[in-house]
Amino acid sequence: MEGAWSVFDETGQQKFGVTEVAATSFRRQNRNFGLSHDGKQVEYLGKDWQILFSLSDRVLSRREKTSLPTPRLSGDGIELNDFNKGKPTLNGSPLAVEQGMLCAAVVGRKILAGGYSFLFSFDPDGKELWRRSQPEYPQEVNISGDGRFGVAAYGDGTIRWHRMSDGQELLALFPHRDGKRWVLWTPEGFFDHSPGGEELIGYHLNQGKDREAAFVGIAQMYDLFYRPDLVQKALDDDRSAIIAELKRIGDVRTILAGGLPPKVGFVAPAIGATLDKADIMVRLELEDKGGGVGRVQWKINGTTIGVEDGSRLARVKARGDVVEKLLTLSPGKNVIEAVVFNGKNTVASAPARLELTLKSDISEKPALHVLAVGVNQYRDRALQLKYAVPDATALAEALRKGGGGVFTGVTITTVADDQATLPGLEAAFAKLAGSVKTNDVFVFYLAGHGVTLDGSYHFLPVDFRYTDEAAVRQRAVTQALLQQWLAQVPARKSLMLLDTCESGSMTAQPVQRGTAEIAALTKLTRATGRLTLAASSDTAPALEGYEGHGVFTYALLKALGEADDKFGNKDGVIGTNEIESYVLETVPQLSFKKYGYEQVPRRGGEGQHFPMGVVVRQ
Repeated sequence: MEGAWSVFDETGQQKFGVTEVAATSFRRQNRNFGLSHDGKQVEYLGKDWQILFSLSDRVLSRREKTSLPTPRLSGDGIELNDFNKGKPTLNGSPLAVEQGMLCAAVVGRKILAGGYSFLFSFDPDGKELWRRSQPEYPQEVNISGDGRFGVAAYGDGTIRWHRMSDGQELLALFPHRDGKRWVLWTPEGFFDHSPGGEELIGYHLNQGKDREAAFVGIAQMYDLFYRPDLVQKALDDDRSAIIAELKRIGDVRTILAGGLPPKVGFVAPAIGATLDKADIMVRLELEDKGGGVGRVQWKINGTTIGVEDGSRLARVKARGDVVEKLLTLSPGKNVIEAVVFNGKNTVASAPARLELTLKSDISEKPALHVLAVGVNQYRDRALQLKYAVPDATALAEALRKGGGGVFTGVTITTVADDQATLPGLEAAFAKLAGSVKTNDVFVFYLAGHGVTLDGSYHFLPVDFRYTDEAAVRQRAVTQALLQQWLAQVPARKSLMLLDTCESGSMTAQPVQRGTAEIAALTKLTRATGRLTLAASSDTAPALEGYEGHGVFTYALLKALGEADDKFGNKDGVIGTNEIESYVLETVPQLSFKKYGYEQVPRRGGEGQHFPMGVVVRQ
C-alpha cells in the first residue's frame, strides 16, 4: 500500500477512500469522456491513460481512440458557452452559477454541470433543478443517451453514476492506473471487483479528535458485501433486491457501527524462522478494539486449516491477549495467516501473516483421499435427480484407478442419497480428519442441488424441504459449514468439484445466474482456500444427462483420459491444471452441441496444481 486517504461527509462520518495516493486521477485530462446510450459503458481517453469499462461484461480494457459519445454542449434548443471561463451562458444569457464551473454536458433538454465540489442540473430556462455536494471536484461529466444517468469523472480517480432526475449517486467505479484492477461499489456498500481490486478501497472511520482514525478495507466485510449481482442492479429501475438485502443485514455504516474487529499480530515464532520440526505452537496477540472477539480463521499457504469460535476469548484485555494454536508445517516455505472477526462475525481483522520455513529434504509420498457425495432421491420429489449418484460413483472409481499409479494408496468415501444428511456429511468429514495427513491429496466431489442465496453457495441435503428462504439458510449445507468441515481435513493439496444444478426458482428473489454464481464460488473458494471447479447452475444438462452423465462430470471423466495429451506434456500423468483446462474448454462445446447453448463451468481459487493420477482411458 502506497498510502491512504479518506473523505468524510458533512457530519464527519466515514466515506469510501482509495488506498493508494498514487492512484489514477482525471485532473487535467482531455475532454474525451465517452458514455454509452444506456450508461453501462464508460471510457476515458486522457493524456496519461486510456480506458474502457463495461459494467455488463465486468471488464476494464485499454483504448486508443474514442468510440462512445463524448460530452456535448448543445441539444434541443440549448446552447452552453463559456462554462469554464467563470461566466457561463445558456443560449446567450448568463447562467446563475458560482464562479469556476468546470464542466458541463447536454443531452436533449437535460443539462448536467460540475463545479467546485458539487454537481448540479438545470432546466432549459436556466433554473437549477438539483444540487449535490461531492467529495471531489468533477473534472468531466456526461449524460447517457437515454437521459437516465449523469456520470462524472472526479479528481480523485473515481467515476460515479448519478440519477438525472435528482442527482442521487447510484454507483461508483475506481479503475486503477494499471488498466487491469478495478472496483465498483454502491452507496450502501455492496461491491464487485477484478482480481486484486478488493484491496483498493475501504473506509476511514472518524473516531473523534482525540483518537486516531481507523481504516477498514472492503475485503474485511467480504462475505456480507461482495455482491456483484446487486451491483449489476444498481442502475436498474427495480431496486427491490437491494432493499431486501439492506433489510436483512443493514448497510455498511450499520455494520461498522456494530464494532471494529480486534487488532491481531503474531508474536512467536519469529518471522522468517527456519525450523526443524513440523509441529509448532504459534502465538497470536489480540487487542480488542471495542467490537469484541468472534470467529478465528487459520490458513497455511492459502488453505483454511482451522475455524474456531472466538467467544471463548471474550475476556481479551484492552492491552491484548495471546491465542495459541498448534500447527503442522509442510516442507519448505509456509505462510501462516490468521483472521479474527468482531463479536458479531461481520467485520474481519486485517490478516496477520507469519512466514516460516520447515527444513526438510524428505517428504513422505502422499496418499489420495476422495469424498464423493451424490443425491438423486430427494425426499421432496420435485427435486429428484437422475445422474448425481452414478456420477459420484463413476468419478470416484476413475480416481481410484488412476491414483494407484501415483499415490501410496487411494481411499474412497462415498455418501449417497439417504446418507447425505447434515449429520451424515459431518460424520464423513470427521472420519477423514483423523486419517488424512498434511502432505496427502484430497478430492471433494459434490453432486445434487445447489442454491445461490444471499450471494453465497448452499447445497441441499437429501431430507431438505423448502418452506421459505429461511429454510435454505438453516437446513442447507452453507458456506460456513463447508468451511468448517473442510478445515478439519489437513491436506494442503485439495480439489473441490461441484456438479450441482441450481434450484433458484425456490427462492423469493430470482437468481441472476452469471454474477450470482461468480459471487458464490468466489466466496466459497476464498473461505476454504481450495482449488475449485464448478458446473454451471443451468438445470437442463443435469436433468437430461449427456451420454449417461451430467455434462460437467462427463467432461471430468474424459479429462482423466485425454487432458494429458491435449493440454499436458504427454507424460502419462494427469494434473489438476490439465483437468481444469480440459473441462473449461469442453463443457461449453458439449452443451452447445446437444442443447444449443453453452454451459460455462467456473473455476475458483489460486491453490497450487498437483498430480491426480495416471491416464485412465474411458
